[in-house]
Amino acid sequence: MDSIYGSSFAMMVKESFRDDKNFIVAKMKSRGTANFKAEESNSSQDYEEESREILKQEGKIISNHFNIYSVLKILFRKKGQTLVGRYDKESSLPMTALNPLTNNRIVGEVEFYFIENPYLKIEPKEDRYP
Repeated sequence: MDSIYGSSFAMMVKESFRDDKNFIVAKMKSRGTANFKAEESNSSQDYEEESREILKQEGKIISNHFNIYSVLKILFRKKGQTLVGRYDKESSLPMTALNPLTNNRIVGEVEFYFIENPYLKIEPKEDRYP
């Protein structure tokens, strides 16, 4: 986990535990844009060569961690009475999900991690937190 998010992440987990809840983290990946060059395309340039150049310029993968509840509305949307996601095969319009911190398209799968609240095992409830 990035050190930038360490303190806010720890605070989210702590608050969740204090509310007698478990915590679910979503790890979302997107590409950085630092390596992309804004150049005008050359009509004489071969398509395959242009594709190779774009792949060389791809930014590094950036991972961000979020509370699951803030991510679910990004990954799934309601169209009519049905709930659709990014990979819905029946939807006529594909849905693009963006990382809210970088505003870039999400790359690959979103990983979910369950953090169990160990204090829930302590009974009576009044003795759970020091």
